[in-house]
Amino acid sequence: MTLDQIQLQAIERACGSRFSIINGGAGTGKTTIIRNIVERLEGEGEIVNLCAPTGKAAARLREATHHPSWTIHRMLSYNGVRFMAGSLKGETVIADESTMIDIHLMNEIMSRSPERLILV
Repeated sequence: MTLDQIQLQAIERACGSRFSIINGGAGTGKTTIIRNIVERLEGEGEIVNLCAPTGKAAARLREATHHPSWTIHRMLSYNGVRFMAGSLKGETVIADESTMIDIHLMNEIMSRSPERLILV
């Protein structure tokens, strides 16, 4: 698939920034952009965590990108009482369907200091 100039700019900005937001309507290529970001960052030796707020969204993301994807709760090792995951320093987190993430869950992600956070 050939990427257009806007998609290429989104990939460049996301890979070169600590925080990015990728938005667009249905069919605009957001998932294609995610797949390209993952390929590029992993090609540079970075650890990339794909996540979404629901199991269905995580499964759709996993199918579309051919990359492991989890719910945010699973990524952060929620045990029913608290989140057990340690630091995300040096790692990239890409959160799909990010408008569905509440402030408390976003705080759990941010408190683990990911190297890069990309909200889609």
